[in-house]
Amino acid sequence: MRVVFYLFWMLLLTIFQPTLARGIAVWGIAPNLFLCFVVMIGFFRGTTEGAICGAIFGLAYDILVGRMIGVSGLIYLYLGVGAGILGTRFFSGEKQLANFLGTIVASLIAGLMYYLARKAVGSDMGFGTAMFRIGMIEAIYNGVVGFLLAKPVRLSMRLLRIKQVS
Repeated sequence: MRVVFYLFWMLLLTIFQPTLARGIAVWGIAPNLFLCFVVMIGFFRGTTEGAICGAIFGLAYDILVGRMIGVSGLIYLYLGVGAGILGTRFFSGEKQLANFLGTIVASLIAGLMYYLARKAVGSDMGFGTAMFRIGMIEAIYNGVVGFLLAKPVRLSMRLLRIKQVS
């Protein structure tokens, strides 16, 4: 059943990231639905599934939206593991707020990693622009979207009888 769960969400996110997410962009900055989902899976399912989901969904994001194939896969893998480690420290009632804050922190870390990867290949974007004008807005936006996305993800987990790791 877990395969069905992940395939369903992969299909949904693949459809919504380039269409709906771009349609609700604020100041040209769209939420990263894939990152929100990976952090959520890390929180709710643990480090192993967070890492596997992060690598697969990160590669899918790179193929769909990214410019450097593999960078998001690697970044999301580590963010899934980190979210899984943090997820074991919270009880189920606190996980909603922890997921919100974890998504914000994960977005900032991902933004920093993307900045460093682009800098390594010769990008001329400044650090202040990357982190404060783009990264902070995207992090807050991802936190809100991750908070709103948690309910349907948890509902689909319950429908498919996938247990949360606590």
